Amino acid sequence: MSKKNKPVLGRPRKELVLPKSNKFTISDIFAANGENIKCRLTVYARVKEMVKAKALKRTQETLKTGKVGTPGTIFYRMSAWNSLQKKRHTRKTVKLASAPPVDLTPAPAPAETAPVIDTVPATA
Repeated sequence: MSKKNKPVLGRPRKELVLPKSNKFTISDIFAANGENIKCRLTVYARVKEMVKAKALKRTQETLKTGKVGTPGTIFYRMSAWNSLQKKRHTRKTVKLASAPPVDLTPAPAPAETAPVIDTVPATA
């Protein structure tokens, strides 16, 4: 049997819905898929696949969960991450480009003048 005619086994894969914001945590994804996906392991696996496929960016930023345990990792959509990086880069170049120009020509040397001597005596 060829791969095209091979029957699909198991239940169909459910789609993972991401939150509308560009910055979110696993808990936000789980809340957005409340009725659709009930298993946290499925959400973790799908997010890991999306990070590997470069659809999401896993950052070093964390968010306090208010509970005992590790803090929540913050994820970005790649489109939002790329635009954020471009904004950061353009801010740096604008700051450097807007610096005032420096005049490096040497200043003219002061002309030497002879001291002026008064011939009129000062009265006391």
